[in-house]
Amino acid sequence: MGAIKANNYSNQELEISMIARGLAHPARVKILNQLQKRVYRNIDFCRELRMNRSTIKEHLDKLIDADLISVEYFPHFYVLSLNEERMKAVKQLMNSGDMPLS
Repeated sequence: MGAIKANNYSNQELEISMIARGLAHPARVKILNQLQKRVYRNIDFCRELRMNRSTIKEHLDKLIDADLISVEYFPHFYVLSLNEERMKAVKQLMNSGDMPLS
């Protein structure tokens, strides 16, 4: 896939694209669903989703890039939580039919 030229797209279009990438895998959707219930450590997802750490890290990086989750780093692990404000905007986008971000 070729690189996109950011000047060809509005900020709103780029933002929606980032959200779509964040939601583009069932494992990421499952992570978001789990984070609605409670805060998790990265290791918890490895056990719960039965995936190795590097795979979980890739999925978490996509969610972080889309600003759908927040991360707090500690020496041997990190804690993940849902970005509630951003998720409200995503839900509004999905329910409205138009794209009211920005």
